[in-house]
Amino acid sequence: MIVLEYCNVVKGSHLTQQEALTSYIQHLLPKLRFQPTLLSLTQSDCDKLTSQSLMALLPKLHVNCHTARSIIFGGEKYGGLALPNPYITQGVDKLRLFLGHLRIQDRTGQLIFIDMSYIQLLLGIGTLFFNKDETQFKWGEMGWLQSLWSFTTRYTLKFLYPKGWVPSKSRSQDQYLMEVFQQHRPSVADMKALNCCRLYLNVLTISDITTAEGRTIDHNIKKGQKLADRESTLLWPTQGKPSPKDWQEWKQHLGWLEHKGKLMFL
Repeated sequence: MIVLEYCNVVKGSHLTQQEALTSYIQHLLPKLRFQPTLLSLTQSDCDKLTSQSLMALLPKLHVNCHTARSIIFGGEKYGGLALPNPYITQGVDKLRLFLGHLRIQDRTGQLIFIDMSYIQLLLGIGTLFFNKDETQFKWGEMGWLQSLWSFTTRYTLKFLYPKGWVPSKSRSQDQYLMEVFQQHRPSVADMKALNCCRLYLNVLTISDITTAEGRTIDHNIKKGQKLADRESTLLWPTQGKPSPKDWQEWKQHLGWLEHKGKLMFL
């Protein structure tokens, strides 16, 4: 609504180049920065948000509307107009909000920490997820932290957060199931199905699904039944019973684990 109002006003105005540029930087962008920081906007969402405003603004700056956005947002030293990029702006604002609350550990910081731990368990990996390539985890849920993760991946940012929780391995040569499954290069839909089964069974690593000696997969796991003698102490996300199709995918990948010798001799 804000963008549409701005476009209607600018298109029908007699603003000079400098006035049009000022209206964009000092009037529209501050309005656009307020809410996106708290939203989960993707690069595509931000592009859609700003495309209309640029179509109204650029003619006032005597610039072709179809000029490459790399020139519009590029730095002056590279021959660009150096207009603020809304996606980068909202990403930096999110990063400041994220780091600020984690540092002072207020209530919001504690909630962020809880959400990070939840995502870590949801993904089932042993490395802080912010230091992984987000594009390899499209089968996960989408939310505020995931949108920040997408931004940090795009600009290759890395995090050092010793207090961050990651699941531990039960045995020295253990491996995380979801990381091993990814080696088989399943589709996003298959990874979602596998993760549903994993969450339902409350398992993280290969040792969670094998017999005591670590050489074979427990027959109850193959049948989609939780192991009564290995109740997890973690607080797991609520996961309904997977569909027969999901269990079929699960059994196929367990067969792949056994066939390829992916089980550890623990």
